[in-house]
Amino acid sequence: MGNHEFDFGTETLGTFVDMLDTPVLGSNLDTSKDEFLDGKVVPSVVLDFEGVKVGVVGYITEDTVFISSPGKNVKFQNTRKQVQAAIDELTEDGVNIIIGLGHIGLRQDRELAESLSGMDIIIGGHSHTLLEGDEYPNVVTGADGKDVRIVQAFWASKFAGYFEATFNDDGELVDFVGEPVPLSDNSSDPTVFVKDDPGVSELIDGLRPEIMTFRNRPVGDTAVNLERFVDRNSTQRESELGNMICDSMVWFMREATDVEEEEGGMQLCLTNAGGIRASIPKGQVTLEDVLTVLPFGNTLVVKGMTPADIYKMLEQGVRKAPNWAGEFPVVAGIMFSYCPDLPEGEKVTSVSVRTEDGEFVDIEREDTSQIFNLVTNNFLNNGGDGYTIFAEVEDVFPLGPPMDDAMKEYITAFSPIDPKIEGRVAIQCGN
Repeated sequence: MGNHEFDFGTETLGTFVDMLDTPVLGSNLDTSKDEFLDGKVVPSVVLDFEGVKVGVVGYITEDTVFISSPGKNVKFQNTRKQVQAAIDELTEDGVNIIIGLGHIGLRQDRELAESLSGMDIIIGGHSHTLLEGDEYPNVVTGADGKDVRIVQAFWASKFAGYFEATFNDDGELVDFVGEPVPLSDNSSDPTVFVKDDPGVSELIDGLRPEIMTFRNRPVGDTAVNLERFVDRNSTQRESELGNMICDSMVWFMREATDVEEEEGGMQLCLTNAGGIRASIPKGQVTLEDVLTVLPFGNTLVVKGMTPADIYKMLEQGVRKAPNWAGEFPVVAGIMFSYCPDLPEGEKVTSVSVRTEDGEFVDIEREDTSQIFNLVTNNFLNNGGDGYTIFAEVEDVFPLGPPMDDAMKEYITAFSPIDPKIEGRVAIQCGN
């Protein structure tokens, strides 16, 4: 299991699992209270290779509770404890070759491997790391003094991970060779690792003209490159693409709904940087560009927020600073500063918000005397990315239009768009 398996809830996931012939692993998942997954996820499986038993232990990032939609009935347990318990159970049954199949990220896999006894190999994911050359595999020393080999093969099926591991009769790993194999973009190349299936190719070719016409439909133009991040390797700040997306959310709620007529001014927005999945180059913008940037089908939600709520919301968004994090706030109608060096919960140093007359006013951290309408997405409203604040405040407009529709219509209405860096996010430490 990985976090995205839960993106559409456990009912959809349970239906999918019922269709599988393969076991579904998650040693640190407790699904016993979920009616759709109860009994369908197991900690490990034993594979038999001509009499040689190999145990495979599965595990998933505990952050899934924040970054996907597993609901309240699936419990994510301590990864190290549950993986070690699964290993111990396998070894007690005489299995002495054990592979971890995890979805927590390379850094976390390394830390996990160092804490475990009995693990031989980890096949990882989540961080989308391309390990090549001397780094394939990564090697760390486990708690039992044995080397653990860790591999990962990027993402989106651009590479297939391949290795050969040789064990002796005592289950000791004596040789390990391999490399990630590129799956060429040229499907007619006979040297590609995976050949096209003729039946699937025929189906795709028949659908291709209509699909390409739909995908390539222009929605407008951008006068500037719309970068997803300013720099993922630095402390996070605002980006032109993020600003435009949040602007589109505010604008579309005004244009496509009666929220302002019924609930008052619609000025503020917050979405998560991790939900913006691609950049768009300067020039024509197509529907495919929009759906690549916003692929999750999120809908818009309007919340009634006091200044105190807004401060708490922003604190939850910057809590991991200075480390890069998907929950980092993308905003409109809000200008805030933060200091990444301050303790969690105290990083936001100032906030101002746009009022109905278009002016920005400073707000105070403890003020609960006024309400501002803020549009966000349904993923965050459900507590995604750790935004627990939204469960504490009132829904003003609980089910709005799709987020990608807002972006598409905004680009069409204001083409060519030319978003700017406006100082919506600033770093301020000390005087």
